[in-house]
This record gives sequence, C-alpha cells and structure tokens, in this order.
Amino acid sequence: MVRPAFLKLAILSLTSIITLFVSFVLISHEQVTWWTKNGGYWMVFATTVAFAWFFIQIVRKEWRDGFSFSRHRLGVITIIICSVFLHLHEPHRFKILFDEYVLLSNSLRMHTHREVFITGRAHYINSHLQLQQGFVDKRPYFFSFVLSMVHDLSGYRPANAFILNGIFTVILTMLMYALCWQIGGVRYGCLGVLLLTAIPLVAQNATGGGFEIMNAAMLLLFMTAASYYLKQNDDKGLNFFISTAVLLAQTRYESILYLLALAFIVLVKWISRREVSMNWFSACSPFLLFPPLLTNQVILSNRGFWQLSDPEITAFGLEHFVPNIHKALLYLFNYEEVWTNSFPISTLGVIGLVFMFVYLGRHFREMFSNPGFVLVFYSTLLVMIINLTLLMTYHWGQLDDPMVWRLSLPLHLFFILSIIRVLKEFFKNRRLPNIFFLLIIVYIIGFVVPANAEHEITDGYVSSREIHWASEYIRSETTEDTLVIAESSVPIICHMRASTPMYLLNKRLRHLQFILEHRIYQEVIVLQRFKVKHETLEEIPLGREGHIRGILHKGIKLETIKEFRVRPHIFSRISRVVGVNEADVEKEIELLKEVGETWEKPTGFEGELEFLLHAIKMNP
Repeated sequence: MVRPAFLKLAILSLTSIITLFVSFVLISHEQVTWWTKNGGYWMVFATTVAFAWFFIQIVRKEWRDGFSFSRHRLGVITIIICSVFLHLHEPHRFKILFDEYVLLSNSLRMHTHREVFITGRAHYINSHLQLQQGFVDKRPYFFSFVLSMVHDLSGYRPANAFILNGIFTVILTMLMYALCWQIGGVRYGCLGVLLLTAIPLVAQNATGGGFEIMNAAMLLLFMTAASYYLKQNDDKGLNFFISTAVLLAQTRYESILYLLALAFIVLVKWISRREVSMNWFSACSPFLLFPPLLTNQVILSNRGFWQLSDPEITAFGLEHFVPNIHKALLYLFNYEEVWTNSFPISTLGVIGLVFMFVYLGRHFREMFSNPGFVLVFYSTLLVMIINLTLLMTYHWGQLDDPMVWRLSLPLHLFFILSIIRVLKEFFKNRRLPNIFFLLIIVYIIGFVVPANAEHEITDGYVSSREIHWASEYIRSETTEDTLVIAESSVPIICHMRASTPMYLLNKRLRHLQFILEHRIYQEVIVLQRFKVKHETLEEIPLGREGHIRGILHKGIKLETIKEFRVRPHIFSRISRVVGVNEADVEKEIELLKEVGETWEKPTGFEGELEFLLHAIKMNP
C-alpha cells in the first residue's frame, strides 16, 4: 500500500510537470494571449481567495493563542507616524511611464470586463465609453487585480491607485517591524521602520501608481510566512506560505525566482524532520502558477517588450555587467546629487551583508539542523542576489537611471534587515542605545525631508511632469464630447476620455474628416512634443524613444491651445484639430483602391440609427 505522503509527493511532481508542459510546450503564443486575456483574472482570483482563507485561519489561531497588541504599542505608533510621513511630501501622481498607466488600464478592464487587457482605443457611444482595440501586456497583473477590487468597492477612479499604495505602505512598514522584531524585539522593530522611512526611494514609489511597494510588501510577507511555516507542525503554515509565494510571483516579472527559495525552505524542513508533510492543496498548488508562466510566454512572443533601442543589442549579456555594476555603485553610494538612495543605509547595509556572510560560515550547520529565520533570510537573500545579477546583465539595468531606481528596493530591504541583525549580535543582551534612534531621526529631518520637500526626485523626471500636465488639462478642460489624439492613448483612456493613437489616425484621414464634418465629437485635440532646432528655430515634431508613432500627419490642420516647456528647446503642445487637407484625403483613398478597398464619401442617411452605426464604424 502506497503511503499518503508519497502519494501527495507524486501528485506534486505530476502537477508540476503538467504545468510546465502546458505553459511552455502545449500552448501556442496565440493561445497564451487568449488564455491570459480571458482566464487570467479568474486564475488570480482563485489564488487570492485561497490566500485570504489561509490568512484568516492563521490570524484566528494566533488570536486564540493570546496575541497581544499592548506590548507592541510603541511599534504601532512608529508604524502609523512613518506611514503617514512617507505620503506627506512627495506628490501623488503617476511617475513611471508607461508602466503605471498600463497597470491602471489593466485594472479598468478587469473592473469592467474581467479581462487582462490594455485598451489602446476608446470612443464614447451614446454617453458610454466603449473600450475597444488593445493588447495583452507583459506585466504581471496581481497589482491590477487588487486595484480592480478597489474599483469594485468604490467605483473607478485613477486616484484609487494611490489609495492602494497607501494601504500597502502601511502593510510594508508593519511587516518590516514584524521581521525586525523577530530579530531583536520591539526597539529593533521600530528602528527597522525608521530606516525604511529614511530611504527616499520608498516615499517616491509609495506616492506613485506602480507595483513596487506591493512587491516589497509581498517579499517581506513571503519571509514572514516562511518563518511561520518553519515553526508550525501542521499544513496550514505551508498552505499560507505557498499561496503567498504564488502571489509574489505574480507581482513583478523577476519575483517568480523566489519560488526557488520556497522549494529550498520546504525541502530543508522535510529533511530536518525526516518527514514529507503536505496536504492536497499543496500537492496541486503548481496549477496556480499558470498566470506568471503564461505572462513569461507573452514576453517571449513579442521582441518589442524587451524595449531594445538597437536590434543588434541583446536583452541579456555579459557585456552589460561591468558598466551596470559601475552605475549601481554610483547610485547606491552617491551623496552629492538628490537621488532616491540613502548613502548611510547603503554603506551600513553592505557592512551588514558582509557580516551576515561571515555569520553564515560560523552557523552553517545550525541553520539546517534547526531551521528558522536565519534559513529564511539566507535563502531569500540568495535569490535576491541572483535577481540582482540578472539585472546587471540586462541592457537596461543601469541603477542610476530614474526609471531603474525602483528595482533596487528589494536590495534596500535586505540592507535594513542586515543592519538590524548586526546591531542585535553586537549588543547581544544589552539594550539598543537611544543614540541610534536619535541619529536616524536627525538624518530624516536633516536630509530626507528637504529632498522630498523640493520634489527634485519626482519633478526631475520630465516625462512624468509632461503627462501629468496633459492629464490635468484633459481632466479639467475636456468632456466626453472630446476626442484626444496622442502618441499613446492609454493614459488618456485611463482618465475616461475618448482617445485613439496617433499612428492609427494618420492612416485614417477620411475617418477624421467625417468626424469633423458631422460633429461626432464637439472637439478633437492632439497632444504633441516638439524640439526647437537651434540653428533655424524650426519646430521639429518628436516621438518618444525615436518612434514615428508620435509624429502627426501633415495633412491635419491644427490650432494651438496650450503649451508646456518640458526642458530647454523641448515642449509639449495641445492643439485643436480644425480641418483636414482634402488633397491628402483623396491621396489616401487612391492608395486604398490599389489594395482593393473601395471608398465613397457618405452624404446622407435614412435615419438616426443608420447614422449612428456608420459613425461607430468611422471612429478611428
């Protein structure tokens, strides 16, 4: 007779093989896109429900076992003050373009259609915004899923992204406190939260609309769940650990690597206790990995997702390693410019990590014979190092780039944990001196507050300011009777305005002419970017990243409404479309005839319904 443990182990192996085979062999790229779009929401929904169920079970158990908030009173006060502080000085706006608006767009589609899909074209039809043409994106969508749940509760609004990150800021500080408390007690927990607050990078991301704060929180929750699992003798801890790891894998691209730490920690516990312990949920849990694995396939199916500026450049290569290492050191240990790093924490963090590796050599056997938080720390740290190494080999892995700063956040978390561990080992049973609290508070007041108050970090990223300026105009000065033309229509649609991408309109001048003549929209406006040539003062239209998609057809006649200076000699302009060159329309029609597409200019309609149907067809 087969023992139940080995039967479950066999089922775990089988479900793992099936999941990998289906994800990488059986399903084609087209099928991956279809399954992600139509099934992604429900797969993440299932994992989230399982996670919530196991979490509630653990909370109830801990409450029954006599958990007390009274001994954590100082910690609670510190968490509240620091969480509020992180949101006081930095402006709440979408900062990382195109990423944050894509996440918001995905959440909108999940909210309205339960689909994982980015809307690239939208039109108002009978006062209802129809989300139309778009694409399945490369980004994991757990953040978008949770954001869609916020929309479900409160109604859709872009500001919900900031509310969600505010919630995860509190969760992040709570988990940092919990882990540091686990190392050394309440005082160490409070110090860990203060160190987290002293990193401007945290405030910048906490006030944005991206998934970095959620990813950081999920990483700390992963470590917390792992520690809980190692202390327990039942399967509830394992179920909670697995569901947390799966959700972490669905938060950021590289976070799937932490499944390696999951497997290692579980294996060490089984070996140390000489027992394979799991239930049926654990045995079948590989099926929950379909979303991140299918997302990986979406990335592989489209070379454009790698954002390569030159076809000759490889996405990953050793030639990127040395330059990226140099720029990483420049970022982490910079103290002259206003960046999001923290020189003291980076310096102390590196010293702490060196100490931890020395500590590992002295306590290596103990870590395996009596697995606990030390095993969790080193297992997770190893995966983070692997992740960081891969980043250093990536063509866009320069940490001194404002777009890449955020990728160093997991490293900063380990800096803090290492500092706390070193202090605990140094002082042993003695109380942590108040001098450390005084120094970190002085550093926050003297350096962090001025850096955040000047907004140099956020305002220095000009693309963010540019789209914020355009979004504010669109939100306050336009209505549903306005059609917005832009290089990327995604941010516009997120603000619930009709929009179509510029490249698409350029190929449909006859459609634009119909809209203007029949007043389908009261107003059609265009967002453009220009560069003033020094020699001739000529205005040259610019597309982002050198794309021709951002250059409007010359046959479209414009009237300037408003301008915004992005930087010297580069500005954005909002213009009103006042007409279309008839000769260009006729030329377009002739080109279409060559490929067999006929066109007759519509003149009259039998009724309102016929006109409406044609108008829908003519929306570019």
